[in-house]
Amino acid sequence: RNIMVDVAKYISKLSKKEVKHFFDNAKAFKKCSKFTCLLSPKQGEFARILIITPRASGNSPERNLVKRRLRALFYQHKMYEKPYACAVIIKPHGCDVSYAALKNLILKIGQCT
Repeated sequence: RNIMVDVAKYISKLSKKEVKHFFDNAKAFKKCSKFTCLLSPKQGEFARILIITPRASGNSPERNLVKRRLRALFYQHKMYEKPYACAVIIKPHGCDVSYAALKNLILKIGQCT
């Protein structure tokens, strides 16, 4: 079984049990006016990213753009190999966060091992 296929397919899919475990063990990593980032020990073979974008953060295309960017950056920078999972909670009116800011966040997460 090819792990890269699993990583790409399930990088941001978590069950209710996994989400509960994540928040039970999560610690705040970074907070700013646009988003909050939490880290928790990974569960399973590879780390995952949980992206929460409430409706107040923007319209559907804006929320989906942020989700796609975060998933792509998480995969591109091989964050799934790290020993912790990540949650990014976008705050109300926070979907206008730039690509550079998201990339900077992912790189900072990658440096904290």
